[in-house]
Amino acid sequence: MLPSIQVCLELVRQTVHPHVHRLRIHEIKRSATPAVIYRLTLEKPSSAVSGGPPASLILKCVEAEWPDDPNGPDREPNFYATLADQLDLAGPAIFFAGCDPTSRQRLVLMEDLSGYHLPNVRHIWKAEEARCFLRTYARLHSQGAALLTNGLEPPGWLFPRHERDLQIDRLASLHVDLVQAKFWPEIPRFVELLTWIEKKLVEFSRSPKTLLHNDVFPPNIALPRDLERGEAILLDWEMVGLGPAELDLSFLFMQPFQSSRELDRRSMLEYYWHERQRWDGVPADASERVDRQLIADAVWALWLVRVAHRVWRSPFPAGSLEAQYWQAMAGVLHSKLTELADGV
Repeated sequence: MLPSIQVCLELVRQTVHPHVHRLRIHEIKRSATPAVIYRLTLEKPSSAVSGGPPASLILKCVEAEWPDDPNGPDREPNFYATLADQLDLAGPAIFFAGCDPTSRQRLVLMEDLSGYHLPNVRHIWKAEEARCFLRTYARLHSQGAALLTNGLEPPGWLFPRHERDLQIDRLASLHVDLVQAKFWPEIPRFVELLTWIEKKLVEFSRSPKTLLHNDVFPPNIALPRDLERGEAILLDWEMVGLGPAELDLSFLFMQPFQSSRELDRRSMLEYYWHERQRWDGVPADASERVDRQLIADAVWALWLVRVAHRVWRSPFPAGSLEAQYWQAMAGVLHSKLTELADGV
């Protein structure tokens, strides 16, 4: 997946600093999307002028084609090229976001956030960490809603809206497949849950919309050292899309390794909406918030049933991080679906 070292070197020379002599490349993360992230360690010749390049950079290489998502490869580069500057959010310096003409891979070359804490996939959120990135989420959602109100024409490459992409008529049979394959146990009231959500979708589709990150996952959030005064940075915008803010909040509490298990859900949601009020100036109706959050929980969980079915049909390599992710996610998702079905 990685372009040649010479291609990487020329890219760095053209976009960051001309006096980079050589570089070393170290893989630091793979994702199922598919994409690979590398750290580039830079060297300059001893004779180069002072004020040279940074010690390291991050290069994200995104495959040219994604299964079932034709806009996937371009989504993050497009976000950095067109939307990021319209949002007043902390973020890494982006030196290049576009397509490598030789490999057709999409490349994002950015600042190495070495001064931030980058949690691993099994990280368990502490309350002060969650409050830090919930402030960033409130800021993103407030600004995203304002952009839409002020006439932003949503580009076609945004991630499809979850509530419009549920394909409810397929979910019962997919669930039967997963049960028969022993992917997870039967959910007795699953059909009742589908009937309930189908009635709620029209109401949910009228909810206030904003820009969503859509992947509230520990490795995608860079935490400042000072959690009280610093700003969290949101990374991996591969799923940036539109929808009610409650969808981003739902996924926070539906993590494969139960990253939010030490958080008090109610107090975290109340904190988020307090921060939203600081930005929006108008408090959201509490009862409407509760209703929308419940619907959003169901939308996310049901949307993931199709993903679970695809993972069962085409499993990730045994022992891979993706396989571990979905082994853990299957249990979390099944529990959430059971909880939702029992409650309708």
